[in-house]
Amino acid sequence: MALNGNFISFQSIIEAVYRRAGYQIVDWTEAVEVIGETIRLIGALPAYETITTNGRGTNPNPLEVADFRTAIPTDLVTLKALRKINLIEEDDGDGGTNLQISNFAPMVESTDIFHESIREMWNDEIAAGTYNYTALTQVETITLSGTSGTASITGAGDLTKTVTFSSNLITTASNFVTANAATYLAEGITLTSSDEDLIFTANTSGNYFTQPTITNTSGDLIGTVVGSTDSNPVKIYGQEYKINPEAIYTYKLDKGYIQTNFKEGYVEAVYTGFATDDHGFPMIPDDQKFVEAVRWSLIQHIDYKKWRVGEITDKVFQYSDQQRDWYIAAARSKASIPSLDKMESIKEMFLRTNPKIREHDNYFKYSNVGERMYTHDNKDYRLRRY
Repeated sequence: MALNGNFISFQSIIEAVYRRAGYQIVDWTEAVEVIGETIRLIGALPAYETITTNGRGTNPNPLEVADFRTAIPTDLVTLKALRKINLIEEDDGDGGTNLQISNFAPMVESTDIFHESIREMWNDEIAAGTYNYTALTQVETITLSGTSGTASITGAGDLTKTVTFSSNLITTASNFVTANAATYLAEGITLTSSDEDLIFTANTSGNYFTQPTITNTSGDLIGTVVGSTDSNPVKIYGQEYKINPEAIYTYKLDKGYIQTNFKEGYVEAVYTGFATDDHGFPMIPDDQKFVEAVRWSLIQHIDYKKWRVGEITDKVFQYSDQQRDWYIAAARSKASIPSLDKMESIKEMFLRTNPKIREHDNYFKYSNVGERMYTHDNKDYRLRRY
């Protein structure tokens, strides 16, 4: 079975060393060092704590970027992801302003070998009126017509949805948005309505989806489809980058710093770090294999020092060394076993007809959402009863 997600203090393990190995003195400073080394040797992510720099609860605040860099958190073991926090000023009602989070932008690790040099060639901001790039966002509009019945809308996001006439076309369009907006959003499409129009807009500039089609299924409800693009001027950083700046936030880890390609701002990081208690002492997963791995690591550490000066025999040291290696391997295997829910998520990520190839844009939030498949009569295949 997988780990249960709970952690326990290392103090009880030291007490077990006193009782079972017969040692009366265990240096706590060395014990903390040995525990850290053991967790690193096991090398399994579930053995660490997941930390998010969002300032909530006991989490640290977002990382502040100054002069194109921010310090790597001291407790970081493995960096999972970074995203840039975009801020706007809002009126506080007293004549001043407050900074509020407007949105987040994904960051990717740079592949540019001149990542730290190219920024000297950038312009901080191109002056108004000199933009030479516009963001083209796909927009598809279905204008409904008719007085009764239903119609099937297919294509956009590879979804098939039914629109049903309700009192008038404006209400019909509004009801369709209310029922399906969240589903289309998961596919990267924002669904809105304006009078009798249904408007499908790509969430990200440059990302395109199949143009929707509408087919009458009963009554006379039907519609016409018109495709267009929404063009907005976009600031660019240097002439070589002809894409939306929100898609080119990059970073590199180097010499204790996270080097970014923007001069100042804030980033939210998700990383794994050592779990610690209220006193700053390390904690370990509440699993017997981990307990034994740490306990035998402490015993092996003490036995090694005694063996070097001839206080214990080769046989005693070899036994503790063997037990330590065995339980470290056992703990690594235990931590690698996914839970049933995790296995289901992994299955949904791979068992797909149409692969999702831009999941980084939404931070892999919907990678575990299963693909919806439909029969020839537009019924959900997964809801069929046999």
